[in-house]
Amino acid sequence: MFSEETSLDQRENCFELEKFELDMVVLGQLQAFKRSIEPAQRQQYIEFLFSGKRVCRDTFMFLHTLSQKKYCNLLVHYSKAGLVSREHGNLHHFRFERTSPGVVFVRQLIDSLEKEDHRNRLILKPYQSQ
Repeated sequence: MFSEETSLDQRENCFELEKFELDMVVLGQLQAFKRSIEPAQRQQYIEFLFSGKRVCRDTFMFLHTLSQKKYCNLLVHYSKAGLVSREHGNLHHFRFERTSPGVVFVRQLIDSLEKEDHRNRLILKPYQSQ
């Protein structure tokens, strides 16, 4: 069908993608490949293609570095939300200002630059969140 080099290049490209980018690639292909058998039956099937040739689901998952669980989760997400990127459920609990040591350090540095002592030494003190 296609060369081993082509399939390894595809896998390598998928490994280099960010999580949400890979999700969008797969969701886009699901949208393109999903077909209804009969409009009245609401049954659907997916015809997977790679380089213009039909492949089985396992080959599609291998080429896109997908586990069975991730594939099923993407399929469920697509059926519920369509071609929309997935969001982590705990995003609203995450407070970048409080958890990132880098943010705390930068704030300390800025505060210290504003409050230099008379010998031009920086005074670093523990950062108090406001």
